[in-house]
Amino acid sequence: MKAYFADHLVLQEPDNGRIWALGKETMPALVEAPEDVMLEALSQLPADPLDECIYTASRNWSLSLDPACLDMTVSFGTRIVRVRCWHRVLSLALGDMLSPYSVEGRAETTLDLLVEDGKSALFKDGQFILEVRRVSWSPIIRLLAKELNGNINVAAVLHAAAVFFPGFGTVLLTAPTGAGKTTLTCGLISIGGRLLAEDATPIERGTGLAWPCPLPLSLKSGSWQIVSEILGADLSDLPIRGVGSRRIRFLPSPKDIDLNMGYPVRMILFPQWSKGENSKVRRLDPMQALSRLQDCGTWPVDDAKNLPDFLEWLEPLPCFSLSYGTTNGGLQIIKSLMQLRGD
Repeated sequence: MKAYFADHLVLQEPDNGRIWALGKETMPALVEAPEDVMLEALSQLPADPLDECIYTASRNWSLSLDPACLDMTVSFGTRIVRVRCWHRVLSLALGDMLSPYSVEGRAETTLDLLVEDGKSALFKDGQFILEVRRVSWSPIIRLLAKELNGNINVAAVLHAAAVFFPGFGTVLLTAPTGAGKTTLTCGLISIGGRLLAEDATPIERGTGLAWPCPLPLSLKSGSWQIVSEILGADLSDLPIRGVGSRRIRFLPSPKDIDLNMGYPVRMILFPQWSKGENSKVRRLDPMQALSRLQDCGTWPVDDAKNLPDFLEWLEPLPCFSLSYGTTNGGLQIIKSLMQLRGD
């Protein structure tokens, strides 16, 4: 699938998720070529996929016949999804994330997460969907964000927190793991924001609205003290989960939003915390924003046919890089941006 975006031609390879952005000044012959010719030529270039997911399996995956470590049905109120996982450590973490929305009832679809040889595979209703080349819960959370909002057509699921401010709209924060996104999200909640999503934000096709996926906040050990101070919350009773080298607590999100509606997006922020850093912000052009989304670890579009809609939504959206050394410094800049955008 291809689409034009900010004077570039953007292509998504269907099998491995690689994204290519071609400018007419860099590869003029390919820009005018048929799509199959372009993809064939690009496939010969020495490049690693920008998306961690691949849509063709590297091995012969099959669902386990053993009882799953996690077998839970969850719902946001309109659609019930069954979630199963056979990896003990990931199951404990997923159980903490999903337990606030655990329900009894017959599921409309089943999502399964398998882990073998350091790779994770995602299945939907018994069919292989994709593979990730590491041990990770992110594939099942991304698809769950879509399935629990099954009444809408989802163009993309961003690896992003979404915080809604009444009278303004939604601020999206997206960044690689360890950039301080969750701590800054807690700061936005402390100044009146309402959490729509902590890590996976579905964007509706056509309307561009952000839909809720308010799973608990994933707090790494280095943020426990500051988050406790920001939110005035006692985290000591929350269980600690060891996921690889990380120690994580899951803080249930506030239930102060309507889960059955979408929310307009006003801006995307790409935050990066660095101790002692002076707070500064920079407006990104559309191609810079697209590149930053790729750098955040997971390409938002899992169905190439949605690529044109996603890019049409992204191109006019104000996007900013934000560097900050303290949460208060970062919040001051965000409030200033919101004030400017609200005028």
